[in-house]
Amino acid sequence: MNEIRICNYCGNDLKTDFRSVAFCSCGWVDRRNEKQKILETEKKTARRIVVLGVAMALFMGHLFYWGQFAFKIPLIKAKQMSGTMTAEGYDELAQICTKLNKWSCAQDSYNQEFSKSNSPVALLKLAKLQEKLGLKPAATQSYQRYFANKGDDGVAMIDYGNLLVEQKQFPLAMKFFERSIKARPDTLPVRATSGIVKSMMNQGKYAEARKRLSNFYKSAENASTYLLAEADAVNSHFKSSRNVASVSN
Repeated sequence: MNEIRICNYCGNDLKTDFRSVAFCSCGWVDRRNEKQKILETEKKTARRIVVLGVAMALFMGHLFYWGQFAFKIPLIKAKQMSGTMTAEGYDELAQICTKLNKWSCAQDSYNQEFSKSNSPVALLKLAKLQEKLGLKPAATQSYQRYFANKGDDGVAMIDYGNLLVEQKQFPLAMKFFERSIKARPDTLPVRATSGIVKSMMNQGKYAEARKRLSNFYKSAENASTYLLAEADAVNSHFKSSRNVASVSN
């Protein structure tokens, strides 16, 4: 129902033009509706400016956070949220996060890659990243998961073995060093033998360590140029033992 308005000047009914401005035949004009519409327009404009400002701030934050990958990430995130992300997609996301030093994102992505593919390779990449970051307990756990899922990389066996040595799990470390040697028969097992010898010395098995070194030096012509520190440590032990025995006699 239209509102009937009266002219304040002559008392006649007012008419309204296309601008919603009320006017009278006597010439009096009531611009309250016009002012109200102007006010509403100004409010809408202000809201649009605020929304645009927030959108710009979010966009600039996105650019700052993702850098050169800012225009690629939305597509990746869309696939992630829709559940259509592939194992390769998670690997790509992990690499992007690694390049941007977003370590938590990279680790989560490798875990998601494994969930999608069931490939132990994803766990190996996760373990290596965690080891690089100095997250040794987490890296140890990831190596455990890798080998539990039939991972068979010989270098990974050495890296895992060295972590076990640091945790004083010498018997288990030696098993992985031995596995590494079997997994890489055409490679001179310098690192693996070093790990075995150190594990033996840490357990007080110096005679076994010396024998292991002797067999290593006989295995190849250039072997004698390796593991010199380990050989010195073993020889020093026996030299010290002879000196103690000599003094005792």
